[in-house]
Amino acid sequence: MWAEKTGSGQITIHTRTPNWGDILTVPSPQGSAAGTITISGNLDKGEDGLCQVDPSASIPISFPVRQWHSDLFGQVAAAGLLITTAFSMELVNPPDDDTVANAWQARFYDGTSPTTDTGFAHLLSSQCAFIPNMTAFQESVYTTMASLQNDAGLTPCLQFGEFLWWFYSSMSQPVFSCCSTDPVTIGVPVLTE
Repeated sequence: MWAEKTGSGQITIHTRTPNWGDILTVPSPQGSAAGTITISGNLDKGEDGLCQVDPSASIPISFPVRQWHSDLFGQVAAAGLLITTAFSMELVNPPDDDTVANAWQARFYDGTSPTTDTGFAHLLSSQCAFIPNMTAFQESVYTTMASLQNDAGLTPCLQFGEFLWWFYSSMSQPVFSCCSTDPVTIGVPVLTE
């Protein structure tokens, strides 16, 4: 969404979202009459595009997300700060075809998948299962993000929280994070009773 001055006393607001939900008001300046708002275009008939994971993509993170993180990491490096990046085990529209080989979504006993309302554009995220396709995808996501950190001059530091402390209870000590320092730094959660 962006705005521009398009005439004397006129501002035009542009939006690319298909589901406009903001309320526009024009406050009355002191001693003046309130302005008016004219709406054009079909603002209430849009449909969201399909946000979906593409496991066949050679780069698993979209271009705008990579650019945003590259800028963030550059700013962090310029400020001399540290940053840790983490990803969730929940994905929006994982490529699940309900087969054993490609069941990305975890399932309850009755076969339904647990979902969470993201609070954004009616999107639901699904808790994912540990199948080779999904873990290979997540590995490529972490590798890509580590490369972006490295390209910005940072020592890559990634948090593997949900991947390691929820599901690998057979480990003698859960792993919290891993940084590619020399020697490698492994962070572990502090366990309290």
